Amino acid sequence: HWDRRDPVPMLPLLLCAVGVRLAWAACLNHLFCYNDLYLDHSRFVTIHSDLAERSAVTCGTLCLQRWPETHLVLAKLVDVNQLLACGCGSQLAVGNLSGKVNDYYDCYVCPDGDNQKCGSEKTTSVYEVEHTNHSCRRVHLTVPEKIIFTSTTTTSTDPPTTHVTHSISPWQNSSMNYTKIETMRKTTTHLASRKLSGSPTLGYLGCYEEMMINESAVVTTLLQRPGVNITHCARSCLLTHPSTQVFLLKLLNMDRIYCGCGMEVALAWSAEGTGHCDLYCRDDPRQPCGGWVSVSAYARITSASESRLSRSSLLLFLPFLVIFWV
Repeated sequence: HWDRRDPVPMLPLLLCAVGVRLAWAACLNHLFCYNDLYLDHSRFVTIHSDLAERSAVTCGTLCLQRWPETHLVLAKLVDVNQLLACGCGSQLAVGNLSGKVNDYYDCYVCPDGDNQKCGSEKTTSVYEVEHTNHSCRRVHLTVPEKIIFTSTTTTSTDPPTTHVTHSISPWQNSSMNYTKIETMRKTTTHLASRKLSGSPTLGYLGCYEEMMINESAVVTTLLQRPGVNITHCARSCLLTHPSTQVFLLKLLNMDRIYCGCGMEVALAWSAEGTGHCDLYCRDDPRQPCGGWVSVSAYARITSASESRLSRSSLLLFLPFLVIFWV
């Protein structure tokens, strides 16, 4: 029996606490600069960060918060406002390494952090996570506690949508999402039993690589509201630009999307299907919402356009909340 005032029993407890802290340390080892076209998008999850610090450490921390088993961390800066795009995945994300390019010329230094690399418009900086209790060669980070995400359903009135118009295109490599589901290559027809008042009937045109978009024919807007989706994008475009013919979509996270209001000439029709759209609005596989370097394109269905859109499945969307634009 130990007396409460005896300090000896505290020694094992102190050692235990130190051991746990060391076990939750990790090194972020820079591997190489990689061409985006050679990434296997099915092997990593993409998330978007609007945190103040834009560095590889930020990406590593975000990945390990959500998926402690992450082996590879991908980091790149997005053209729009130089926001940070992060990928979290396995070694299989880089395939047979055939996409390796010159790190000095093709990947740029992150705005923050200790000379870390954050990719470029067409490349991604790849890092390996090494869980260790010894000092790191370059980048050390303390692994944070895992975040457990929960979702709730509310019936309260929706807050107003935030509209931020950009004078430059935001389509450059900004596909961020906290959740990723398996790609459904075949889009199915969905007849809605209920839809937003005044919502247009939309048809899915396909997935396009960002480089194939004629940006001069697109006005882009950032939409932010709970459960934002393609219907909100279309209604926003038609309110501000009634002549809009095509709607371009890219998901940032579950409540934010980039919405493009464009004319038909914005799309190179021969390039349909060249992109990789593996993000879905509200995790709904009927609503593709862009990808790592891709945008999802939609158009209004009219009698004049039905023949052109016959190659695409007709999508009538079922929004989860009846929302009126403010």
